[in-house]
Amino acid sequence: MPVLLRVRDYLHQGHQLISHPLSGSLKPNENPYKSIIITRGRGELNIKQVMIIENAIETCKKFLNNKSLPQYTDDLLNDFMYVDKTIITSGLKN
Repeated sequence: MPVLLRVRDYLHQGHQLISHPLSGSLKPNENPYKSIIITRGRGELNIKQVMIIENAIETCKKFLNNKSLPQYTDDLLNDFMYVDKTIITSGLKN
């Protein structure tokens, strides 16, 4: 959730989404890691992208209200980091 909120702040400052905030098949209450790519520079506020991040925040809230993140072992956390990295790098290739 903190990443989504931070990205929303950046979008309000004029940054743009490059990757979708809910990419991948893992639910927000399953994976503790979530990478999102945004532009470095600022442009005009993109209302469509703000709505995308707002919907992602609401979706995340729903999942976390139903079931919070479990306490994972370090090995599992490393696996989740790898999955997140794989998702974000495969998105960059496309």
